[in-house]
Amino acid sequence: MEKYNTGLVLSGGGTRGIAHIGALKALEELGIKPDVISGVSAGALVGALYSSGVSPEEIYDLLCKKEFYNCSNLSFGFKGFMEMTGLRKDLKNHCLSTFESLQIPLFIGATNLNTGQIHYFKSGELLEPLVASASIPILYNPVTIDGQSFIDGGIVDNMPVTPLLNNCQNLIGVNVNPVNETDKVDNIMDIVSRTFQIVSRSNVEGKRLCDVLIEPGELVDYSFLNNAKAREVFDIGYHTTMDQLRKFKLNRKMDFPRNILKRLAKAS
Repeated sequence: MEKYNTGLVLSGGGTRGIAHIGALKALEELGIKPDVISGVSAGALVGALYSSGVSPEEIYDLLCKKEFYNCSNLSFGFKGFMEMTGLRKDLKNHCLSTFESLQIPLFIGATNLNTGQIHYFKSGELLEPLVASASIPILYNPVTIDGQSFIDGGIVDNMPVTPLLNNCQNLIGVNVNPVNETDKVDNIMDIVSRTFQIVSRSNVEGKRLCDVLIEPGELVDYSFLNNAKAREVFDIGYHTTMDQLRKFKLNRKMDFPRNILKRLAKAS
């Protein structure tokens, strides 16, 4: 595999994934552009749009002017309550059609229900793996690809570092799925959301392999399936990224180009 300078890993996290957009905005302002991206669930959605040439501001407008996990039609089948009809249409209109046509190489993790294993898509048609990666089980129908059923990649690997290991000089990871205690488990949506958060939290072993790890702890106070406070979540992702990169710059843990070091100094 080709060696890359900077790899970016984007976790799942439901609507907390809006923080990924803020992180990308901060990276752009600092002159850091990933050479390859790996993502699951919300991280895959943001990564695919960015790799298609959509700017952070445009991604924000696309995903945050509507409930991007509610762009769905009710389904009365036995596999899930909803289908991502609206989101699928938006992605088709704004993402490039194949992995090979993307401006930035991309890996998308989705869980194969038949094998019980994570699968990292990297070539061929883009839309179906992308929707599969964001299909939270029970809430959304699985996606069938080549006769196999796929659901949210965060179930098995919520920090998909594996495809980039030994192929990047620097790995930046963004984990937007912190979990705290809560008393709010009053209905089926609360239970599904909470269960998924807990499962995903246990599947972030890859974060210890990142050279720079950005974890916005404040996100524990924000909903997993509601973007009513989207701007606040975006800002948290932006400012946490700026703060974390400043700390790593001071510790000299990454060999940033001189022009980026100057920008980091200004950010401090």
